[in-house]
Amino acid sequence: ITEIGANAFRGCIKLESIVLPEAVESIGHSAFGECTSLQNIVLPQTIKYLGDKVFMGCAALKQVTLPEGLEWVLEALFDGCHSLETVRIPDTVKEILDYAFRDCKALQQVVMPAKLTTIGQGAFTNCKTLTELVLPDGVKEIDHYAFRGCTKLTKIRIPATAKSIRPDAFNGCKKLTI
Repeated sequence: ITEIGANAFRGCIKLESIVLPEAVESIGHSAFGECTSLQNIVLPQTIKYLGDKVFMGCAALKQVTLPEGLEWVLEALFDGCHSLETVRIPDTVKEILDYAFRDCKALQQVVMPAKLTTIGQGAFTNCKTLTELVLPDGVKEIDHYAFRGCTKLTKIRIPATAKSIRPDAFNGCKKLTI
């Protein structure tokens, strides 16, 4: 298997764990979306493309390490993964696109990639347990609502390379200091 197509396992509510073979290179749009019991997935380092919304609504998923080689965290990749606590984003990622981690209410730790330049609209909206972030040098844009509603976010380091912090980027971050 080298590819898992769009919606391939979408809505498989009894699916709890997946170990993908090393040959997999691509996972399509919403391939595991709404797999509400999925707690664990092992992504092989051979993956070069993860479509948008691949894990959207996987409410039981707790942690993920994205494979090296990815350049983008696409739109709504983990949107609504309420149990997701930690995610490691590889240094090859340049952009975290819109709503990638929206409503990941248990997300406590995100290791940001060294080459990151853009944080998309609503990327971390309502990540209610996220407390601290260090954005790497090279970040240029923090889009609308990027961290809106991150009510426990107390500290963020914004690099001197930032050119644009869009409206409402940190709206509702009541405990934030810079």
